[in-house]
Amino acid sequence: MVLIPPRITGFQGIGFGAGQSNDAVIVEEKFVFMQSIAALEDFKGVKVVRVDPKSDILRVFEDNVNSLGSEKRLAILASSDKITALLPLFENLFGPNGSGSKVSISLIVAIESFGLNSLDTSYVYAFSNLGIPIISSTSPQECFDNTRAASIVAASLNIPVINYFDSDDLNPFTYRLANAVEPSQCMNERYEAYREEALKSKGLLSLTMEDEMELIMKANYRKDSVSYRGSPKAEIVFVSIFNNNIEWSLDKTFSGYLRINVYRPFPTKKIISVIPKTVKRIVLLDQVSDLVEVHGNLYNDFTEMLQGVAMGSNSLIDISIIEVQSSYSYPVVLSHPPYLYPFLEEVSKPNCSSLVRDYGTKMVSIFCLALSPSVPVSVTICRIFNKLLINCEKLISGTPIYQSKINIEHGNSRVFHTALLSLKMAVKIGDDVSKPTDYLCGLRQGCLASPILFDFYISDLFKGIQGVYVPGLTSRIPGLLFADDAVLLAESDADMQIALNQITDWSNTWEMTVNASKCGAMNVAGPQSSDLILQDQNILKTDQYKFLSYIMNYKWDVFGIIKNNKLMARKAYYAAYSFLKRSDVPVSLKIKSINSVLMPIGCYGGETFGMSEARVKSVQAKIDKAIRLVANVGKSAAMERVRAELGIKSVFLKTSTARERAYRKLPTLITWIPGLIKSPIKARMATWVTGSARWIKRFFVQNSKGETNITIVDRKNKNNRSKIHQWTVVRKMGGKGSWMNLQLLYPDLKLNIQKI
Repeated sequence: MVLIPPRITGFQGIGFGAGQSNDAVIVEEKFVFMQSIAALEDFKGVKVVRVDPKSDILRVFEDNVNSLGSEKRLAILASSDKITALLPLFENLFGPNGSGSKVSISLIVAIESFGLNSLDTSYVYAFSNLGIPIISSTSPQECFDNTRAASIVAASLNIPVINYFDSDDLNPFTYRLANAVEPSQCMNERYEAYREEALKSKGLLSLTMEDEMELIMKANYRKDSVSYRGSPKAEIVFVSIFNNNIEWSLDKTFSGYLRINVYRPFPTKKIISVIPKTVKRIVLLDQVSDLVEVHGNLYNDFTEMLQGVAMGSNSLIDISIIEVQSSYSYPVVLSHPPYLYPFLEEVSKPNCSSLVRDYGTKMVSIFCLALSPSVPVSVTICRIFNKLLINCEKLISGTPIYQSKINIEHGNSRVFHTALLSLKMAVKIGDDVSKPTDYLCGLRQGCLASPILFDFYISDLFKGIQGVYVPGLTSRIPGLLFADDAVLLAESDADMQIALNQITDWSNTWEMTVNASKCGAMNVAGPQSSDLILQDQNILKTDQYKFLSYIMNYKWDVFGIIKNNKLMARKAYYAAYSFLKRSDVPVSLKIKSINSVLMPIGCYGGETFGMSEARVKSVQAKIDKAIRLVANVGKSAAMERVRAELGIKSVFLKTSTARERAYRKLPTLITWIPGLIKSPIKARMATWVTGSARWIKRFFVQNSKGETNITIVDRKNKNNRSKIHQWTVVRKMGGKGSWMNLQLLYPDLKLNIQKI
């Protein structure tokens, strides 16, 4: 028996449901079914056949049907465009003159927009003329239950059942609580009991297809094939075959939402019984686009229903039907109130057309209308999109976007769809998670979309900047860019002012303001001759500047960062003094604090100043104060041995290792740094590249196994003349002491153990 975790995604629910209730599963190897495939692998008795998206699924289906015995259950997990190849075969098998199939078949269909021009359910509706039952799933619980229900009904009625879901709405990274403990056999037994009871009460030998689907919904713990939520006196009722998650937003309006849980057979009686008598307008949310006909299947079904049934005192003339067709996922759009309420106003207009197509193209005006009243940051982002030719219409409708070097294919644009239109938040207390609610904050700092959209235009900051010429490189270097921190390089004051003028024009274009008080101008190896201006603000002159907490000075040496590290290490030592002084804290915890707090502060930027013990001596002195305090020793103690006893590496060794790692790793990066390392400048004095290469050649050797050994450690041990070190060498004692672990095992004796 497979243990199913309490929290699953919708795609995992499909895999677990298919594995529980089927003997064989044919699954298309696409990204949308990757989690389903992983879930199916846990079921050892189920035959799982993976199908390449480019292969013929019809041939795979026929081969597996022939290999399976009679009364076996087969599930097919495929995308909507893939199942169209099965339609001619299903017409022959399950049409009016069809002979049926020896195996029961359930289709689990993913409606997706990845790799396509739109999100369309037309391929699924094409099977509706065959009388095949069609159900939909919108949550992990429904995906798990409906997948099992489809297999049960298919086996009982010997007719295929389609269970489809909107893969653009389901999030593969969102885990929800789901009751997946009950085995599939329990649902099957409930369904058979309900069916037997219905046949006995009605005195019939068989039930209609509509009654059969009502019973499976009942066995599936679904109340009915149709569910209604909203005002009992609603004048506008929204209808869809899938859950749009908008019913919670309709509580304060005179509108209602009708969800059709079972589309085929069409539940006419149930719809008439639950729809309000006051309804004047029915809005059909049809997930279709680019139809050959004017209206879709759902519109034709409602038109036929209203022609034969009168609703209370209303006449047929008083009820108007509006079909809204969209190529973009409705649940993603309409679950967000800033987009829902403008949409309600749009369809509530008296002169609204009976067909709104395509709704995705109308989202541009609704998008701006929803954002402009309260979210000025989002309006700025919207303007940036327009300037980059990445307008909201293309982004929402799913059209591939191209601009300069930016190439956003349709599948990648789904990230922006979710980030812009489906922001949710929830509260977690312990293991309990609240229901998600809308996150109405636009695109402020901390929003998911903010860094993504920021990268769109910040990458063009250096566009047109001349930069500096470096011998050995084919292109000039304009500067350094890390998030919103930038370093601009120029060969003269005049060139720098030209570059600043270009930055000013760029900032004005994107309606940004640069804080000149945080900027600084530094002339390397020479005095600054003139003032520099950025957005009509004077740039302060400085001899040194801090970029990403790294100190750079006009001499271009490393003593500024070393001095800063010494000061920061001293502040950290004084801040942690009371903690390191406490006798009731185990020594091992104090060592952890030194290695995780003090050492990173003292060694920051060690990639540039490592491989020199004299340079880091002042920083090491500050770290040694903390080590003496922990070890409770004086200034005369041999610090090499004390550090070895406590398991703390020296600043010299850590910075040297960091510089050696940078020397080997930087040439592999996709930046201009590999060019600088491979083509070093020629100078009489040692540079970072030549100094690193000479130091590595001297102290780094490889043994017979190809492993790198740092001989500087052996050199330090050889030159150590302290008596305690010689004493440990003679007695062949190891490096780090074991008494610190004994303190953790025997906390009552930790003080005595430390004295020993």
